[in-house]
Amino acid sequence: MAKKNPEKENLPESRGYLHEILGIIAMTLGIFVLICLYSYSPLDPSLNSAAGSKEVRNYGGLIGSYLADLLISGFGLGSFLIASFLILAAYLCFTKKRERIRLPEALLLVLALVMASVLFQLKWNTVSLFGHNTLAGGLIGAVIGEQLRRYLSDVGSYLLVISVGLLAFIWGTKISLVELAEQVRLFFAGVGRKLASLATIYRARWEKFLEKRRQEREREEKEAQVQARAAMPAPKPKINLPKRIDGPEPKPAEAVAPRAPEAPPPALRPVAPPATAAPGGAEPKIFQRAQVKNDSKKDDQLPIQKLSGDFELPPIALLDPVPPSAADQTVDEESLKASSLLLESKLRDYGVEGRVTEIHPGPVVTMYEFEPAAGVKVNKVTNLVDDLSLSMGGRPVRIVAPLPGKPAIGIEIPNHERETVYYKEIVADARFQKAESKLTLALGKNIEGIPVVADLAKMPHLLVAGATGAGKSVGLNSFILSLLLRNTPEDVRFIFIDPKMLELSIYANI
Repeated sequence: MAKKNPEKENLPESRGYLHEILGIIAMTLGIFVLICLYSYSPLDPSLNSAAGSKEVRNYGGLIGSYLADLLISGFGLGSFLIASFLILAAYLCFTKKRERIRLPEALLLVLALVMASVLFQLKWNTVSLFGHNTLAGGLIGAVIGEQLRRYLSDVGSYLLVISVGLLAFIWGTKISLVELAEQVRLFFAGVGRKLASLATIYRARWEKFLEKRRQEREREEKEAQVQARAAMPAPKPKINLPKRIDGPEPKPAEAVAPRAPEAPPPALRPVAPPATAAPGGAEPKIFQRAQVKNDSKKDDQLPIQKLSGDFELPPIALLDPVPPSAADQTVDEESLKASSLLLESKLRDYGVEGRVTEIHPGPVVTMYEFEPAAGVKVNKVTNLVDDLSLSMGGRPVRIVAPLPGKPAIGIEIPNHERETVYYKEIVADARFQKAESKLTLALGKNIEGIPVVADLAKMPHLLVAGATGAGKSVGLNSFILSLLLRNTPEDVRFIFIDPKMLELSIYANI
């Protein structure tokens, strides 16, 4: 069995090193020639200047000055192609596209160089190069070009020089011009895509920068507005005191019992004067709660209606009278103003600017109409329910945002001292007395202290729900009593179902 020759095994590896070495040498020579040509000066020592200056300006030194003068004198502008051919040879060595360059191929490249110099000479004849006139194609281009022009004229000379030059270049480099053009096209297309991508990236960054600057300017303007508003004296809420509800207007009875004389018309109290604003600014508007005037004598004089047979509707006088202290309760305006200032301060601590414009005190809950400053989002206020509840002494806070028809947010806070809502105040009100439906229910008072009634006939279903101690049983009894005050047994019949036999046990023996 034949033994392997280790020298042959290492031959491909040694050839790879040889290509790299030749590539480095060709690249170095190409760059050196290019530097020498770039720094060429006619004043440097050369073969054509016998008495030249001793100072060498060429970057390649004395050798560079002689080399540059020789190439420019011989090939003119074509001398720059020599550096290009050397760099091309280095590229072929590094990429290993050519194993080696043979002598015929090298001669063809020289022929292509000569044809290029002749083409330069035919085109420009002389050019100004590095401060002095020189032959565009050098001495070689001038001699050959003059002979071609004599026998072929300019057109024939151009055709011959270009065709011979291209053939020599393609045959010597084995590079297809079509492939070269395609590579050039792909190169510039890639460059175009890169530039477009960079333009898109920088345009997005620029737009982001402009958007950031715009947001900063808006934030600065808002901060300036907030500071200007803070510097101004805070307007105080204004107070409006609506009319007091004195009592119901009696319904004309078909038959009046002898013992119940006709009730005199209810007396009307003058409208309470509107609260005046403090000198420091406008105060929040406080709406006074509606109240029912307490007059026990009038209650005894309310008519008893006799509708059918001997049955008479029960008079309102059967209900417990409203205590004078409850009927004549007034709103503590100073306390409400202090609460509104405290609410504004707490909201300001959480970064919410604004002011309280109106206050609606009720017997149990007071609603403050808060108008936020420009730029404050509604959800920023609604998310502060728990924080406001803690800040207001642990009282549960309810937020209605926004209020219908108003650029404000309703903040409901329970009163420190809750007032008792008496049933007699509701049924004595004109809203209940003048209601047309026989199934009118007395519900209570709203947040402004105004009696509220509802028509049971307009409700497909009625569900009363609430926590323990919320008043479900009291509400149910008030519904039943509302029906008893307006209807006879011929009009309304009850069917009570009480599984616990607890809530409705008081009606068991009726």
